[in-house]
Amino acid sequence: MSTEPTLQSYPTAPLWRRFVALIYDAFILLAISMIYGAITLGVYVVATGITSNDDYQPTVGGPLFQLGWFCCLALFYSYFWHKGGQTAGMKAWKIRVVAQQENAPLTFKACIIRSLVGPFAFFIAGFGYIWKWFDKDGHCLHDKLSGTKVVVVPKEL
Repeated sequence: MSTEPTLQSYPTAPLWRRFVALIYDAFILLAISMIYGAITLGVYVVATGITSNDDYQPTVGGPLFQLGWFCCLALFYSYFWHKGGQTAGMKAWKIRVVAQQENAPLTFKACIIRSLVGPFAFFIAGFGYIWKWFDKDGHCLHDKLSGTKVVVVPKEL
């Protein structure tokens, strides 16, 4: 009788794979951002009754717009991580987000925490990713805080 390895037992994904997957996902994020911008502009035009370009004031600089945009991008990641553990970029590079605990499901709460902390881990001088080199398990800071990890999976998964 053979025992199937659990997802948690696969090797932790190296940073270069994570970053290449992020580049792939950036194209999807760009499309989501354009759709979000079009929708918010449409709502703004309807709400204010603007009839010409002369009256238009960009909404991009507003904190409410930026918060909504950030939430849209976070929900993209959270949805796909919770649904199958992978975004399109992660699928292409054979990596997957899994719960750190053996045989534990990946909760939506963990996905939300990961998607909210991840950008800060990257944009604050990459500190959250550099953490991986000092962590005994090789996890990034947002992995630790969300109880998740990113593993390399075989082709058949």
